[in-house]
Amino acid sequence: MGEETRRPEWGNVSQIVSALCALALAILAIYGFLFSKTSQAFVGYLQSELALRNIRIVSLEQTEKDLQRSIAESQVSLGSLTEQKARLERQIADLEVAQQGYAKQVQELGTQLVGTTFSLVREKILVSKATLLSELDVLGLKIQGDWYDKGVPAQTVRPWQCPTSRRCRASWRTLAKRIGQWAKRSWISSFQQCSNLGSVVI
Repeated sequence: MGEETRRPEWGNVSQIVSALCALALAILAIYGFLFSKTSQAFVGYLQSELALRNIRIVSLEQTEKDLQRSIAESQVSLGSLTEQKARLERQIADLEVAQQGYAKQVQELGTQLVGTTFSLVREKILVSKATLLSELDVLGLKIQGDWYDKGVPAQTVRPWQCPTSRRCRASWRTLAKRIGQWAKRSWISSFQQCSNLGSVVI
């Protein structure tokens, strides 16, 4: 059998031509889009938007770093404040202990002051009494000496029986009154000092 010569079908040719035309139109459209002014402006806009977004991303990253650094510094400050608070609480506790000790010392000093005042008043009363008795003894000896000079025999002489007994009793009353007034003033002064010491705030 001989080879048959195939003739091209016109339907297939038209399809091929249509495809080639569509491809050419697509190429022309892409070329026009890429190299036209509108496409260039659109590409520039996209590039500017991309640059702005990059700048915003960098700014956000820097803000994040700043916030992390601020958080770290705040944590350090918080730790320092906590230590300072603990130190102040210890100082307050020490001051309270010292205040209690000072209050106890003030109380002891007040007690000692009262005892010292009592002792001082008693000693002064004893000294005044001894002085008065010695004066009475001297008066009795003087009276006896006067009587001996006049040849009066020795006898027991009582001070309250002598002519100057009234003056002696008056002197004794005056001395006792002065001692009482002085003791009263001493008592009042000592109690005022004790109350002043008791009201002292350490």
